[in-house]
Amino acid sequence: MPSADPHAFASAYREHLSWVLHTVRRLGVGASEQEDVAHDVFSTAWRKLDTYSPERPMRPWLFGIAFRIVSNRKSTRSGSETLDPELDARAGGAARPDEVLEGEVTRSHVLKALDGLPLEQRALFVGHDIEQTPINELAEQLAVPLNTAYSRLRLARQKFQTTFQSLQAGAPS
Repeated sequence: MPSADPHAFASAYREHLSWVLHTVRRLGVGASEQEDVAHDVFSTAWRKLDTYSPERPMRPWLFGIAFRIVSNRKSTRSGSETLDPELDARAGGAARPDEVLEGEVTRSHVLKALDGLPLEQRALFVGHDIEQTPINELAEQLAVPLNTAYSRLRLARQKFQTTFQSLQAGAPS
């Protein structure tokens, strides 16, 4: 997406739409609003195309836009939405019922542990540990000092691990 070329933008949209939908879900956007938020991400990207540097990867830039949109939406709402665990279920081969149940319980615990993170920490955790985006690129896109990004990531990892382990310990066997 090096210029305001509609064809290049359409190509970038097709290439990154699925990733943006997964990203906004991981940032805590409910199922009913994921497509709207993804649309907002790409609308904003089109308007701010002059701020994108084609020498850099596009995903961190889109991640920064998605974070700001999700953050703005959450700050204007009183309650927080939870993720729909069913959305992450993958169709696959026939698994045994106990394996399916175990996977659903684990997925539910992961989503609950993510929901327990403040958005600023969650964004870094999702961006770095799940999406594998370098921390320096995330810090730049989220407009936070690099040391602050490292600190928030460390805190997010600790809180996620503690919450996840607590949920797993209380899970039915």
